[in-house]
Amino acid sequence: MSLQVGTAFSKNTDPKHAGLEVIEQALEKAGLKAEETSLTVIFSSIAMNQEKLLQGANEALGGKSIIGCTTAGEITDSGVYEESVIAMVIKSEAITFSTGSAAGIKKDAQGAGKTFAEEIKEKDPNIHAIMMMPDVLAGSGSAIVEGVLSVVGEHFIIVGGAPGDDYLFKKTYQYAGNRLLDGGITGIGLSGEFSMGVGVRHGWIPVGEAQEVTKADGAELIELNGAPAVKIYEDYLGKKTEELKKEPLARLAIVYPLGIVAETAQGEEYLIRDPITVNDDGSITLAAEIQKGEKVKLMVGSAEESIEAAKVSAQKMMHDLDGKKPEAVFMFNCIARKKLYGVKEKHEEEIKAVQSIIGKDTPLLGFYTYGEQAPLGGEIKNIKQCDPKFHNETMVLFGIAE
Repeated sequence: MSLQVGTAFSKNTDPKHAGLEVIEQALEKAGLKAEETSLTVIFSSIAMNQEKLLQGANEALGGKSIIGCTTAGEITDSGVYEESVIAMVIKSEAITFSTGSAAGIKKDAQGAGKTFAEEIKEKDPNIHAIMMMPDVLAGSGSAIVEGVLSVVGEHFIIVGGAPGDDYLFKKTYQYAGNRLLDGGITGIGLSGEFSMGVGVRHGWIPVGEAQEVTKADGAELIELNGAPAVKIYEDYLGKKTEELKKEPLARLAIVYPLGIVAETAQGEEYLIRDPITVNDDGSITLAAEIQKGEKVKLMVGSAEESIEAAKVSAQKMMHDLDGKKPEAVFMFNCIARKKLYGVKEKHEEEIKAVQSIIGKDTPLLGFYTYGEQAPLGGEIKNIKQCDPKFHNETMVLFGIAE
């Protein structure tokens, strides 16, 4: 048996019709009726009225469950889009998809992750992997991952991306059936007899010696090697603290993020962290947590290195599949990468680089994210070495095949 899969996009300016249209087109491409679907995933621009969009999609599906979220740009096998809605429908005889959701990330991010995972596990105790979309504007991405792991175990395959809102950084939405959440999580657990592959790469290159985090508080990086954290940028870029305050560090982070040094079975890896702002005391606010005692390096990136990393990510995913052709691929791609490329032609060049490995005819659905979830180095074969983390500035690919 093989999956029946269809992808589609709509730029219809009427949000309800866009929801109807994208589902109808995806069903037609897959050769499916609504009642035959096993899973429907929708990603949409925040520009559309979300309630009407979801109403139209649910009407087309006749009540079959939906997962998905808002984005900072939409990606399918046919191209890269903005202010659109995209969808993938899947029918599978071998894979069971169990949906889950949770609200309340702002109140308790770890607790929301736990509740989300518990709902999935209650439906299916035999899940092998989780794909999720948590709102990290509402709370800590790392804490959400920890909450999920507290239910499924320390070494478990978790992939996904954090919803976006077209660079507004105000509010994102998550789709859970016919419910519209904000400040929540939605996703699926997968079980059954099937193959899967994970690719995780960022393409940023370390510069200079590692520095130790000597003081930190959550996402506040206060000191490196006993000096104000901002000194790492002053030393390498020749910019003074006052200049870095005037020019938001987030702009520099597109090319110069920080990398937490992580040892894996495959060697040294770097967990990327986005610097956002420089504070009056020389500390740096990051996009996610950092711990005292961790080692960090300044990282440098380029469009060429990032596109090459996308290809390597696809090659790693294909390697996991042991020669099987992926029948559906999900892509979670950080907005920093999109900003790094600038023009749309470069965005599409990255997608084509992935398709050169997985096949242009492989159904692909994804979006530009506010952070990603995946095992360090994409390790899933040796489950005892699978170490799920919250990432920044990284591309994550998740492929499945019966």
